[in-house]
Amino acid sequence: MSSISTETPPKVTPGSSHNSKKKKRIALRSATPVHRINLEKIPLDPSLSYHKEDYRVLTSYNLKSNHSIVVPGSPAVYTPSRQQIPFSLQPDAGNVLADPNRHVFGTCPHEPLIRSIKLTTSDYDFKKTDFIIDRRNMRWLLEFCSSRNSQQERRIDVECVGPNNTILVYTNLGPTRRRGDSFGYGHNFEDAVTRKTKYFYGPRPEKGGVPGKVLGHWRACSYTLGGINICQRFEVDACYSGPSGIENIIPCIKHDFRIPHGQPTSFVHGKCTIHKAGFLAAPHTIMELKTRKFQGENQKESGLKSKFFEQVWFSDTPWLVLGRHRKGCFTDVQVKNVQQELELWAERNKDSLRRLAALLKMIQDFMKESPSKNVAIIWRKAVAKELLFYDIEGSLTAVELPPDLKELWK
Repeated sequence: MSSISTETPPKVTPGSSHNSKKKKRIALRSATPVHRINLEKIPLDPSLSYHKEDYRVLTSYNLKSNHSIVVPGSPAVYTPSRQQIPFSLQPDAGNVLADPNRHVFGTCPHEPLIRSIKLTTSDYDFKKTDFIIDRRNMRWLLEFCSSRNSQQERRIDVECVGPNNTILVYTNLGPTRRRGDSFGYGHNFEDAVTRKTKYFYGPRPEKGGVPGKVLGHWRACSYTLGGINICQRFEVDACYSGPSGIENIIPCIKHDFRIPHGQPTSFVHGKCTIHKAGFLAAPHTIMELKTRKFQGENQKESGLKSKFFEQVWFSDTPWLVLGRHRKGCFTDVQVKNVQQELELWAERNKDSLRRLAALLKMIQDFMKESPSKNVAIIWRKAVAKELLFYDIEGSLTAVELPPDLKELWK
């Protein structure tokens, strides 16, 4: 992954800003932090729970490049019968969007998430939510709490909304990153062993759909960690439909999203077009797909047990698919249910998870008192044990919910 610039904002799609005020450019490298959190000042409270409690699936959607989403959409379906082992793939090439939601929705990357939740989980109370955050940012903050040294500069942007100070955390990366040796074969592997359902793309143009490239399938859940109420978004690689592949897709369907008679299948909210179609895949079918270079037979089990657990723990992803290859020739693809290993991982990392809950509370307490409701939080290699907070309100990189979504907090 390329280094992150704190001076150049990510690409914003024209017309996506909801703030008509003239914005300014802020050079954070020369700015003075308004707040700091030192790693050694984060308390370790053994009474805090390190388990995800009250876990609930909220919604899912497929994001398209034309300001449209398909709700609940559909993940790709893992279909191993598409490839006979061994099989060969070309390495990933070209550019990939670092943050598709921000690329499409500009200064409000959580807009598709919140609109999807409104549609599929109407009883969800946003006012009782402490954090709305992407899984990658939970992992980033856990990395800080675990005393791991950052290999690169990290930045997240924060917006505080509502009387109860809900914190919306946004990823801040460059607009694209280049696929190449450092990215291996992961994207092409996903394409090779999965199949898209008709709901992945949404309705056809002749049925009210809007042309546009599908950028991925996202899912959202809510849970409590150490007393902090979290709404978390994460990308899903695939769902599992059993040994017979896509022909046995029915077990994947937990909630068949049916459209009441007479209601339109597509409608527009501001810049966002919503297509109602698809199914919400059952939690026990969600899969994470990974690839690794073949390094010998003794890697077979350690490849599954020593890596990726942090990522799949946050999303409660039960299935891990690991493809091993020699220069793109895949000779082994393992499918493993890792739920028991995830419990062991949490036990081994309970202190870091407790510190993470305490850090989230410290961020929320600061934002309650801060006069600025838009802040950038940066972790620099040169200041490895501190998070630096910068005021970005009114800047080009400031994030902001559209007015109709702010009403959810009133």
